[in-house]
Amino acid sequence: MEYGTVAPGDGVPHQQIGKVINAFRELLDEGWEPTTIEATVVNVDDDRRRGSWRMEESWLRALEAGELSEVEFSGRVLDTIEEPSES
Repeated sequence: MEYGTVAPGDGVPHQQIGKVINAFRELLDEGWEPTTIEATVVNVDDDRRRGSWRMEESWLRALEAGELSEVEFSGRVLDTIEEPSES
């Protein structure tokens, strides 16, 4: 998936990652079947790529089952962040 941000600065805004994941977690109550999510973040103004991140299906299932803490889950997701190198 790709989404735009208006957050100032460069890189992937970490707080927005949580908001996106929480939106998917809310869908679990509506019968959404978890899947791996690969997200690319771009600037809304100029469509410049700011980076990407990933949430593995197995991590979300483990979190929901109580096998991973919120901190462990967040750490795994944050470890996947890739930001474009300065050229």
